[in-house]
Amino acid sequence: MTSTTFKELKDGRYRLRLPPDILHILRSTLAKIAQYPYLPVYEHCLIQETAQALQKGEIKLRKSEFFFLFSSNVQIHVEEGTQRYIKALLNVDEIRRKAMDPAKRYPTGLPMSFKTFKS
Repeated sequence: MTSTTFKELKDGRYRLRLPPDILHILRSTLAKIAQYPYLPVYEHCLIQETAQALQKGEIKLRKSEFFFLFSSNVQIHVEEGTQRYIKALLNVDEIRRKAMDPAKRYPTGLPMSFKTFKS
């Protein structure tokens, strides 16, 4: 993972720089999934928002959009070799691990500082 491929911004979003062929694959995958009639409403919204973000010159995705784009529900529509290439390029597993790190998810003192009240 190079700093030019992936960067976490100060506002919590992720900036991606992907090769045009990978962008085309991801856009077409989202377009294919958007055709499914029985998706939950929140997935339709994520598909639309993620597709809009992928159309811009500099790709900035919210965490929900990033993790949706690289979730198994979306990646199942991408060829297996391409999946491995994308995961290696962006180091997706490491990003997931860091995102789930409790020290990063909660401000200092939360949620460990809950104490019982004495009556």
